[in-house]
Amino acid sequence: MNNQITIADLADSPILGNSKEVMAYLESYTPKDEVEMMLVTQMALCHNLVLGNVSKSKSAFSPDPDALKNAAVFMRLFNEQVHTLKRYRKYGGPSISFNNIVAGNAVVGDINSSTGK
Repeated sequence: MNNQITIADLADSPILGNSKEVMAYLESYTPKDEVEMMLVTQMALCHNLVLGNVSKSKSAFSPDPDALKNAAVFMRLFNEQVHTLKRYRKYGGPSISFNNIVAGNAVVGDINSSTGK
């Protein structure tokens, strides 16, 4: 059973919309696993929300302050998602390192040599 979602599966998403721009955006990031796919999908959604809120407040005579505020929130969120994707690609997922493996016993974390006396 394959539960993997591909970029093509997102083409008809009601949230992301059915646009060539969104699909090009998703393909430009080339997600390599499910976590990256989730992040890139969230980034595309935030991008659309930013553009939607900015377009609501285009009027120079009476801009919608709530739409501008929402756009700013989504721009910050988008920025955080870009940094999260960058960190994930650089360092990978969470991991545990094992140090000082002796006779099949492993110690996780730091070891202090003081005896506490």
